[in-house]
Amino acid sequence: MAKFLVAYRLFAPDRNHDGLIGHLTSYGTYSHSLDGVWLLVTGRSAAEIRDGVLRHLDARDALLVVELTGAVTGHGLRAATTEWIRKSLHA
Repeated sequence: MAKFLVAYRLFAPDRNHDGLIGHLTSYGTYSHSLDGVWLLVTGRSAAEIRDGVLRHLDARDALLVVELTGAVTGHGLRAATTEWIRKSLHA
């Protein structure tokens, strides 16, 4: 299973994005780490993730999908996110 960071910037953040959130949580193993940033563990490719997320974004929104293959660290994250990183990304 591959590990990804998915980051987006929403042009209209006040719009209802339940479809986007539902899509990202459908990957099963995920952490909503920061506003607009998710960590995923999935058998899908970066392109498949991009295509799936784009179905829930507006044309002016921005999206970045990065496969994580090296060390991961952070600061000021929620305890649950730090624990998820320890269990899911350092495995």
